[in-house]
Amino acid sequence: MGRFTLEDSVTLDDLREARSSNRLEDCLLTIDEALTDMPGAAVRASDVERLLNGNTVPAGASAGEGATVRILAPDGALLAIGSVLYVNGQPMVKPGKVLASPVPCHSTPGVQ
Repeated sequence: MGRFTLEDSVTLDDLREARSSNRLEDCLLTIDEALTDMPGAAVRASDVERLLNGNTVPAGASAGEGATVRILAPDGALLAIGSVLYVNGQPMVKPGKVLASPVPCHSTPGVQ
């Protein structure tokens, strides 16, 4: 699917061998690596927390209305997978699956 070919696949025996020799991570891709063929849309740093809490936010997106995109932080980190919508000509992204954790707004000393 996408950029992946049969040659990119790993057999169950390969996984077992990698696991037994503590090299399992050599056989795996991060979700960001797996989705590199999906278009990206970056959000401003000031909108990251709102996005991580499920809100639709403005984004730099060139994809069309309804397109599924990787939603990226200003530093390129993958935050979510969502869709593009346009409001008054402004591209916005609506998260469908948030992949990063929001930072707590308030923390109480001594409480974890």
